[in-house]
Amino acid sequence: MTQTSTRLVLNSAGITLIPLREPEERLYAAGDKKLLTLLGMPLHSYSLPIELPHVIQSFILPLFKREPSMYLFYTSWLIVDSSTQQIIGDLSFKGRPNRRGRVEVGYGIFEEFRNKGCMTKALQTLCDWAVEQPAVREVTAETLITNVASARVLEKNDFRPYTKRGLFKYWIKYV
Repeated sequence: MTQTSTRLVLNSAGITLIPLREPEERLYAAGDKKLLTLLGMPLHSYSLPIELPHVIQSFILPLFKREPSMYLFYTSWLIVDSSTQQIIGDLSFKGRPNRRGRVEVGYGIFEEFRNKGCMTKALQTLCDWAVEQPAVREVTAETLITNVASARVLEKNDFRPYTKRGLFKYWIKYV
């Protein structure tokens, strides 16, 4: 983990996680290449899943106003390939820890970087950071029952399934 006076950055073998601030999150949602310049990255293309800009606009950005001190629990954490300095995906918590100390994590990786261990390492790195937060006791995730690759990422990070509902399987990791 690197904490400068201006930004928290999490480093792990081959990847860097960068949590976005509000102006950066707006640029990310818009697919604006100014984000890359702002973060000191080389210009490259990235495309967000079709639903992500809506999630950022409706859920994440309003929380920057309501709970600015908790932004690390709802902002996008970019997954950056350390060697190329390219964005390869993102993760985020889906809100601050609840009274039980539970946070839910969601994640996605761009197709060309799947099945290379990048998401497994990124999730491990984010969970390692979560363990250090006093309010966090559990990290949860949900996957489609049919999403074997995502289930494998969770299993490799010591998540265990705890229930199924409809098309979804729910996972938990105690920290």
